[in-house]
This record gives sequence, structure tokens and C-alpha cells, in this order.
Amino acid sequence: MKHLAYLFILFQLPVCGQQLFDFEEDSLTGWIQSPGARWETAAENALEGNFSLHHAYDNMASGVDYIGRNIHYPDLNDTIRISFRIRHGYNPSSGNNWQLFLLANDFKEMEAGNQNSSGIILGVNYQGSDDRIKLWYLKGGEALEICDSELNYQQMVGTTGVPTFVVTRVPGGRWIIGYGAENSPDFIEIVASREVNSVSSGKYMGYRYAYSSAQDRKLWVDDIRIEGNFYSDTVPPEITDHVITGLNSIDLTFNEDVLFTPQTVFSRNGNLPDSIKPVGDGTRLYFSENFPNRITEQLLVSGVADLEDNYLEDTVILFRQELAEFGDVVINEIMPDPDPRVYLPSCEYVELFNRYDYPIAVDDWSLEINSRSFQLFPVEIMPGECILMTHELCSGQYGNINEQPGLTSSTALPNAGATLRLFDQYNRLIHLVEYDGLDQYDKERSDGGWSLEISDPDNLCGGDGNWHVSEGWRGGTPGEKNSLVYDYQDSEPPVLKYIGIPEDGKLTLSFNEHIYLLPDSETAFILEHDTLSPEVDYHPLVSKTPTLLSKEFFTEEVLYNLQMINVEDCSGNRNEITRVTFKRPVLPGSSELVLNEIMYDPVFGGSEYIEIYNAGNGYLDLYDLKLKLIPPGALEGSVNVISGESHLLFPGRTVVLCKNENSLRREWDLGWEIDVVEVADFRTLPNDGTCIQLTDRSGNVIDQMCYNDSLHHDLVGITSGVALERMHPGSCNSGSQCWVSAASSVNYGTPGALNSQQYLAPDGIAEITLNTEVFSPDMDGFEDILVIGIHGSATGSIVDVFITDMDGNSIRNIVNNGQGGSEDLYFWDGLDQHGNIVLPGIYIVHLRIHGKEGSKIYRKPCAVIYR
Repeated sequence: MKHLAYLFILFQLPVCGQQLFDFEEDSLTGWIQSPGARWETAAENALEGNFSLHHAYDNMASGVDYIGRNIHYPDLNDTIRISFRIRHGYNPSSGNNWQLFLLANDFKEMEAGNQNSSGIILGVNYQGSDDRIKLWYLKGGEALEICDSELNYQQMVGTTGVPTFVVTRVPGGRWIIGYGAENSPDFIEIVASREVNSVSSGKYMGYRYAYSSAQDRKLWVDDIRIEGNFYSDTVPPEITDHVITGLNSIDLTFNEDVLFTPQTVFSRNGNLPDSIKPVGDGTRLYFSENFPNRITEQLLVSGVADLEDNYLEDTVILFRQELAEFGDVVINEIMPDPDPRVYLPSCEYVELFNRYDYPIAVDDWSLEINSRSFQLFPVEIMPGECILMTHELCSGQYGNINEQPGLTSSTALPNAGATLRLFDQYNRLIHLVEYDGLDQYDKERSDGGWSLEISDPDNLCGGDGNWHVSEGWRGGTPGEKNSLVYDYQDSEPPVLKYIGIPEDGKLTLSFNEHIYLLPDSETAFILEHDTLSPEVDYHPLVSKTPTLLSKEFFTEEVLYNLQMINVEDCSGNRNEITRVTFKRPVLPGSSELVLNEIMYDPVFGGSEYIEIYNAGNGYLDLYDLKLKLIPPGALEGSVNVISGESHLLFPGRTVVLCKNENSLRREWDLGWEIDVVEVADFRTLPNDGTCIQLTDRSGNVIDQMCYNDSLHHDLVGITSGVALERMHPGSCNSGSQCWVSAASSVNYGTPGALNSQQYLAPDGIAEITLNTEVFSPDMDGFEDILVIGIHGSATGSIVDVFITDMDGNSIRNIVNNGQGGSEDLYFWDGLDQHGNIVLPGIYIVHLRIHGKEGSKIYRKPCAVIYR
């Protein structure tokens, strides 16, 4: 082992002060312990004089104990020297060791890994277990070895030796380790030195003692001498930085360690924080209410002192929360089905577009596709620009586009449709879209390779009507302006479609479009006298099917009244008050629920559907029902659950079951007051007939019917596009007695509406009604059209409606071989069969009914005049 052997006196430089701690007064005044009551001044085995500092705590477990004191701040332009005598009564190891810390920013937790710690460390086995005396520089929790003395403590000192150690720092940054053996304490040998540019300048010194459970109480220290120029701090602390770190938290950074006193006040617009916690080099304040977004707030700080009792002057901090709002970044284009490719890479992607006027960082944001979450990488989206989220294997294939390889799956976007939600780092909803399969937007390009684009990015919740299949020649427009952009107008408020009771204490609402609800919104849901709160884990609430929490235990006997106040959509369209009454659903019984209308052979491109009618007085739940299709001659068939969630069907109401709700609504121009349900895996209804059973979830049959073309009227030649309607809701044994073709006057179908066919007695008398006996088809806006109403025994028959003059000459055929209904309306515009306007005069309206028992004719006169 090599040493630099010099007399220590050769390195002495003038000092301007000295502190001596020999512990002879049997007191630890001014010393701070962590944990407390671990150290004492002990006479037994004292190193020098009558008393020494001794670790005295008998610990049943291993531990790390500290003792230290404030020696004030050093003048680094002067020489600083600390010497002490020590005895460690156990050979050092990785779990049993000691260190001196000095120029430290704290008197405890001087541990590597603790980012709050900094200081100079002298000792043995602070890191490692080679038993050599070393000097470390602890900065921000990282321990950097300054120099190694190569002095092995166990070999040179042992468990009974009492050596003297001296640590000196001279101006310029050189550190020197001196060692004096027990038998020659006045001779200090220089065992290591090194120049270090950076240095800690804290005001604490002390000792760290690590021990195993059986080796505590084996450390003594004495004769601590501190020489150098130290000064007291008389400058008050300052706030050097403030950072908003959460929805309701802000971090303050001071230029030195501070204490919070009884006089300390943190006041945000008069509100005090709920809690205060040290975080890193700063202090975090938590408030009960979230900071308002994009509004400047004031924080008053007063009564904060440093460790020398210098008080911060009252300080006002202006801060402003800057977070993305809902709709600032929108999901602008998606490629759910890239195969077969057109000219774009065969890769799925999601395009995110910044609508805001300033850059938006998407650090720690996430994209949720159905229930699967994908993380966004830290990047900033500039105003009016976009990023493309795709799979890592597709990165770099889209040209000069800011890409994000955040889709960890190459099949993240379902072809049949999905719900996409974009969340920020605080799980706040930034945008939401839903899409269907490509065939719902463009059947010619439904095979794949084409993207879906938003038509109007400013319409934040436009729904299906705001999507179109891209017209870009490559199959999409990633990174470019969408191919077809127009204003998507929404001027109608949300409409409640149905409600559900999934369990006691919860109520689900289903709207025809997304409602938009902020935490401080004026929207309210009131059940009887209680205000219901939405069950959400993100804000704002943008949902078609919100769930509300209730205190009610719903019963079948009580009629509940729900008021919905100021429910609005994303465009600001609002319903001030909407009311709905309901009861807890009962289990469906026979004759209460019936199959009411079947469209099994629609026109080309049309929709099959099955209509169910609640003919009873009870409130039913579609969740309790199944459909079963049984081919002729078979014993078993395919089964479909009608609804995977609670969906109440009120008494006297119908519900239409189909494969695609939007297609059916567009085909029949159905209003939102008509209840339509998409049935998962809706089975195709065979055109040549089958049997349909309506059952409960246990398989008990509630109603059934077997259909085929023979149930249609004998004179209906082409049954394609003609629905079968139930003539009355009661039970019947024969299909021909229950079912008949829908009337031609209602376009051969009434999904969700009153059936055009109703049962009438055989001797029922048909009746013709006219809106006026005299009309003038001169297009002046007054009585230009003759409205012909047919009522009565036309139900279930074939009808002809035609016009003649007084001599019986044919003037106009209104309908030939039409399917009659119970309430039919027809129109005559005053033109003859050739499109010429008729002469003024008297004309006869004829109704001919072809029934199974023959034909009947009814007549009604009318007059045509011109003013």
C-alpha cells in the first residue's frame, strides 16, 4: 500500500474560526437525531476525557441512524478542516459501517438514491464492502467516489483502535484525507487527495451509522474539531420556480431549504391547500378544487422561513393551467380495413388533428379503441397539423408525416366498427368518435383499402353522419386535408331513446346522440326529489348511454318520475326539461309480449326486421328476451340474445329488431321516437319461411309464429318488400287468422308504427272521407289537393281507388290492386291520366274492395273549381 507521508502541519492554512465538540458537558444540545433518541454522551469506554458520543439504541432489527448539527455555511474561498476520533467495535461490512457527512443539505437520509440528498461523505463501505476509507460526493442521490485512500480499516484499525481522521478542503477544490494511528495521534499521514471542481455547500455535518440487528451500540466518536470560515445566513428565501403538476396541484421551488411555521400561509384566491408535501427539491400544494383551465389565478405565499429563521417576503405568484379542452385535438381520419390496399401502405392508422390555435403536447396521452388502450409518445402537434398513429412496422411509409408507432397491434381497429376515445395525461376526455363498417357508408368501396374521414372536424360529436369514405386517389389522405369537407349542421337537441335498470342503484339512459356534460354543467337528472350523479371515470362526460347512480331500490309497484333538465349535445342544442316515467321491469309472461310484424324478404338493399309489441300492462326488459329461429321440420334452431344490456319496453310500445339500426332508420325514415335495437349476430330470415320463437332467457316460449309467402294476401303477386303484420295482439291458432300483408298506402311496412292492418268484423262497412268537397288545383296554396281517406272493411283486402266524371268516363287511377289497410290516405292533384289539368265540374271518387267474399264499390262526389 502506497501513502503520501507528510506531516499534516505542512498543509495548514489560516482559518477564521474553530468549533470543538468533546462532549465533556454530558449534553447533546444542538445535535439533531434521526430517528430520535438513538445517541447519547457516554462515560463508559470514552475515547477522550470523561465522555464520548456513543450510539446507545438497542435495536431488535437492523437500522441506519443519523446524528448531525448545523455548523453554518462554509466559505469555500477559505480552507475547511474537520477532524475526529472514532472507534467501531465491529469489523465493517456492507451492513455494518459508518460515515461522516459534511457540507450536507440535511442531517438525515444521506443515502444514495435519495434525490434530495447532497454532501461530502467520508467513511467505510458507504458503497461496496472493500473496507477501505474513501471520500464520496453525494449529489442528487448519486454517490460519486472522489478518492480512495487504499487504507483498509479492518486491517489497519480493527475493532479496538481509536484512529484520528482529518478531512481538509483547500481553496481551488482539492480534498485531502489524513489519518493518524492511535499510538501517534499527532502525526497525521496523508492517505489520499484529489481535486474536485463541483462541491456541495450545505450547512450540516454529522454521522451515519448502519448496523445489523446484533451489532448496534458499537460506535463511539469524540474530539470533533471544525476549522474554517463559516457564516450565518441572513438572506430570506426566494421562490425560484413554480410548476403546475396536476389538475389541482402546484409545485414551488425555493432557493434554499425552508420551514413552514404557524405563520405560513398558501392562499389561492382565498382558498387554502388541503395538503402540503415535499417533492424533490420543492414543495407540492394540493387544493380541493381543480384549477380552472386557461384562467390566470393568484397564489399568495407568506410566513415561510429558511433554517436560519429568515422569512420570505409576502409573494404573489400568477399561474395559469394550460390543458387541452374537449375537441382541441380530434380523431380526424381512420383506416380500419387497409386490405386490399389502394395506394397507401397496408397498415391501420388513426390521424389526430390539432384544431386549437397553439401547439398541444400529447405527453402521456392515450387512445382507447373499445376497451383497449394505446399510449402516445411525447410529441407536440402544431396548430392546423396532425400526427399519424400507426403500427411500428408501418413507420416511415407515409412520407413527411409526424408518425407515432403507438398501435402495438396491427389489427387494433375492428373492421365492423368501434368506439375511439382520446384521453390526456389526467384521463380527461379530449375526443370521441364511433364508426361502423365501410358498407354502412359506401357499399361499392366496402371491401377495404379506403379510410374513413370526418366531414366537419368542427362538429365534435357528429356521429355516423359526419363520416364519409375517403375520395382521395390513394385510398385516404393521411397528413393532408380531408378529401370532402363541409359544414355538418346539427340544430336538434338530444332525444332519449330508452332507459334501463342494470341493477339497483343504477339507471342507464340511451340518447340518439352524444350528450355533453361538464362537472359544473347546468344539466341535472332528478328522480323524484333526488339529483342523480353520472357514473363516470373521466371528464367531460360525452356519451350516448350515461349511467346514473341512484339511492332507490326500484320496485315493480312504484311509478317513478325522472326529470332531465338542460341536457345538451356537443353543438350546444339543449332540451330544457324532459320527463319520463317508468317502473322496475317484470318478467315477461305469455300473451303480454307478441311478435307483431315481420319483414323477411326486403327489397334489394333493404333491411330485414322483426317487430315486438308489449300488449300487457307491465314494464318489460329486452335483456330478459331471446329470439330463436327454427327451420321447418327441425327441433332446434339458432338463438340470439336480443339485448346485452337493460332496455325497458313500456306498455303499449313496440321495438324493432334488426341487423343495423342506421340502415333501417334511413330506409324507413324512422324518427327517434321509434325504438330500434341492433341485435348482435342478427340471423338472416329465410325467404322460403321459418319459425320464430320469442323466449325468455331460460328458453320458455312467450310467442311464436311460422311464416311463408302463403300468409300474404292472395292478390299480392310479388311479396318481396312486403311485411307481414299481426292483425290483432291476442292469441290465435292459425297464421292466416293472425297475419296479413302490410298495406300499400304505408309502403308495405310499418316498423315501429301502428300496424296498417287491424281485425274488423266481416260485416264492417267501408267509408270514404274527403278533406273537402270542393277543391281548386290551381297551386295557389289553398285547397290544391284532394285528400281521400279510406276507413273500415278495406283492411286485409285489395283496393282500387279511381276518379270518373259524372258520365262514368275514367279520369285518373289513383291506385290499382293496392293492399288495403284500416286507415289509408290517398291524394288527387286534379290531373287526369295524361297529366293534364281537368275541367271544372263534378267528379266521383270510387273505392273498389276485392275480398275473399267478392267485391264491393263505394263512391263519394267532389267538385273542381278554379278561382
